[in-house]
Amino acid sequence: MVVSSTQKHQLASWKRYLGISIALFGWLLHAALAIHPRQEPYAGIDFRAIYGSGRCIVAGCDPFSASETMAEFLKQGGTLQEAIPSSEGPFAPNIAGYPPTFLVYLTPISVLRWPLALYAWLAFSILIYGCAVVLIADLCADYSPLSANLCIAFFLAPNGPIALMVANPSVPAIGLCCVGLWCILKRRYELAGVLLFSLSLVIKPHIGYALVLYLLLIKAYRTRALQIIGTTIGMCIPPLLWVSTQPNMKNWYREYAMNLNAISMPGRLSNPGPTNHDATNIADLQAVISVFRDDRAFYNHVAWAISLVLLVVWVTLVRRLQDGRAKDLICIASVCAFSLLPFYHRSGDTLLLLLTFPALAFLISQSKIGRTSILMTLSISLAVTYTHLLGHRYLIHIPKFLFGSIWNGHLYTVLIERQVSLACLLACLFYLGMMYKLLHGDFTSPQQQRATDNGAPQHILEHDWI
Repeated sequence: MVVSSTQKHQLASWKRYLGISIALFGWLLHAALAIHPRQEPYAGIDFRAIYGSGRCIVAGCDPFSASETMAEFLKQGGTLQEAIPSSEGPFAPNIAGYPPTFLVYLTPISVLRWPLALYAWLAFSILIYGCAVVLIADLCADYSPLSANLCIAFFLAPNGPIALMVANPSVPAIGLCCVGLWCILKRRYELAGVLLFSLSLVIKPHIGYALVLYLLLIKAYRTRALQIIGTTIGMCIPPLLWVSTQPNMKNWYREYAMNLNAISMPGRLSNPGPTNHDATNIADLQAVISVFRDDRAFYNHVAWAISLVLLVVWVTLVRRLQDGRAKDLICIASVCAFSLLPFYHRSGDTLLLLLTFPALAFLISQSKIGRTSILMTLSISLAVTYTHLLGHRYLIHIPKFLFGSIWNGHLYTVLIERQVSLACLLACLFYLGMMYKLLHGDFTSPQQQRATDNGAPQHILEHDWI
């Protein structure tokens, strides 16, 4: 059966739109699970403290005081049940940890009463990250319109949607970062991309910092990287100048630094050590290293040393690789996974791994590595997004039996309770390996791939669902 070029184009377009729709469906299912009423009392728990701090910016009280932010929250319609759900609740001591550079820009939402402000924030988060999913799926569709986007849906849909459920700012920050990066890579609406990327850095600077480094290293993107840095600084200056004139904010930096230090003490929510019952949801390398020695100086220095080695290897490969789309996708995938390792990140920040899927799509188009890439990606997605599955009461006995007595239980803790950190490290190493293979010419270009396809039997091309 001979297929005309028009039919082939129609089939390719159909597969492209179907793949993008599948990826978007995965995100919408993720969002539906996040905002389901059963998620109470933890729905929006992260945003409650942020909202309280934002209200203090509006009302003129101290945005870093637990008592004052809680009072503002209650005054605007919040309940005591929402304010004090646990010992590490949204208004526990030292929880307020976002600087005024972000809180000032949150004012349009902070002026709303609770819970209308929460609904507005969730709608903004769902919309921005949804746009990011569609645009990243569009990048994937250039190489693998169905398989890669099915992997995106697998990554997103069944994820215990913690970041969106608790309304953490990481969701819109990552969404803005992805949309901005798409604009720059595709060279469309680039100034809008610079602005969106900069806003992402204002919200959470440790989300996109490594991507800015990549853009700086590539001559074609260096101007945009400098624009992002300049715009970010320019967006931070007005809030800082404004708070310097406010009597309630005269000691804001000291209070802010004190909160950050206190919340990372042993047993507190941001501490990566074994004394923190929630360390399972921490994604940085410190969470793994602290299992063996719970000493802040030790695990920080070891984590930074490992990260420095990885960074040197990555920069070396970036400098040696020939510029092109394949280089962009694989280098970005590697540095996204790397960026989660040296500094404090929680499992919700792994939504940034959405940027690894265009690289996966390219690898799927390479027959030699395609199936291995899918298997690796699904394994990483399983470890990152199904953090509660391995801890299920019916499954926990198996790994405990296998690893519970090895190294005084440390091996069990690392493999089962620190799988998010290990998955990020594995993703970084995997894509570093792909960068090495790309350097040595182990991959074919899309033009070579199409030339090969043109010589393939027609019945094979008709059933190419990749």
